[in-house]
Amino acid sequence: MACASNTDCAAGLSCASGVCHTYCTTAGADCSAGVCVQVGDGSQIQDKLCTVDCTLSPDSCGSGQTCVPFVVDDSPVSGDCEAPGSVAFDGSCTSLYDCAAGLACITEYGVCLPWCQTTSFCQSALGDSYNCYFDVSVTIEGTTYGYCD
Repeated sequence: MACASNTDCAAGLSCASGVCHTYCTTAGADCSAGVCVQVGDGSQIQDKLCTVDCTLSPDSCGSGQTCVPFVVDDSPVSGDCEAPGSVAFDGSCTSLYDCAAGLACITEYGVCLPWCQTTSFCQSALGDSYNCYFDVSVTIEGTTYGYCD
């Protein structure tokens, strides 16, 4: 569920990155919907939250959300449904959170492009001249994602 603050979420949930997340107790443990991650210093119950597990391509989050890599210690541990940014396809970006749903900010190029696993996905979504590239990629739970260009 989309949220702007904790008051937008049901009891036992916390608003993080624009989406309600369940509390958890042990960082790294499996949750019913993802992985338990520490987002604060650990002194508050809301410092450990379950990611809302998802796939980057095709984006499996609901309306008003997008799947992004959740990174712990510089390593992606899960996909997480979060509120999308507003930068459209091929627009300029500096952060993953800048881009609209289904898009990745390829910071090496400073542009929002769709996540992909195969060239056929890119071609069916964008046209025959597009390919899936993996020179900038992320691997989450054994699946490697690149970008369409």
